[in-house]
Amino acid sequence: MAKRILSHSWKGSRSQTEYLASHTELALEELCASFGTQLEQADLGKINNALLVRLSKPVIIHSKRLGPQILQFQYTKFSILETDTKHLKRVYEQSVASRIKRRKKQVTNEEVVDYIQKELGLEKGKEGRIKGLVSSLINNQAVEGMNFKRFGKEVYVGCFESPEKLSFDKEGRLEPFAIHDTLTPGFPYRASFFVKFYVPPRFFISGCAEQETQNCSLSIRWPVLENELSTDLNRAGEIYGIPEKRVFVSNDYEFEPSTSRLATMAFIRSFIKQSLDGTVF
Repeated sequence: MAKRILSHSWKGSRSQTEYLASHTELALEELCASFGTQLEQADLGKINNALLVRLSKPVIIHSKRLGPQILQFQYTKFSILETDTKHLKRVYEQSVASRIKRRKKQVTNEEVVDYIQKELGLEKGKEGRIKGLVSSLINNQAVEGMNFKRFGKEVYVGCFESPEKLSFDKEGRLEPFAIHDTLTPGFPYRASFFVKFYVPPRFFISGCAEQETQNCSLSIRWPVLENELSTDLNRAGEIYGIPEKRVFVSNDYEFEPSTSRLATMAFIRSFIKQSLDGTVF
């Protein structure tokens, strides 16, 4: 497996740690390359440090269909701290609590979270917290008895109307920007379309990979179109006193986790090309 670098700050200096890139991450790198860009070095999430985040260098696209657009990619990997509590509780009950003799009390969510935090050393001051968070993102065996077979992760692709003012770095390149909040009100860019691909986590239980219970999911939204349709319908409704209603335009897909990540990214690439220029190649 290919190795990549996770960069993080501590006491005003930058530290770097190697980790193994996932199949999803490598497939996204190829998708970025096909549009003339690349993923930047991984970093801890700025707001939530329990995330490993890689942003691409934004690309200005002159679309035949949509006009000037900015294309941005993002890869996010979730630590055990960002995994669904019900899922964690089930794994804990079968792999950790089951080994405790004469245990009778029911496992609580608080007990599971406390166990994970202690295993990661998050209570050992800020330095211990940073080390624990980094470990939770690069080491699938960071928490004893709750080993990852596959980390949970998401890929985001956003195509945005080019604003009048663009932000450039010192080298004259467009500044990368996170896009996971694209659909949140107040996001500064208008998205022509937004793609989110989710890969659920999977654990080992008693040395065996747990049964797959959730498929990978892919959703596509068209926010600019949604806004235009919502405005048109609500203006028409004002005349007759019809309450305002938000219009959503989306397509949702599910893939078995065994589906090739390269095939999934190829589908996303074809969708992007079709949307921008009317061609899938």
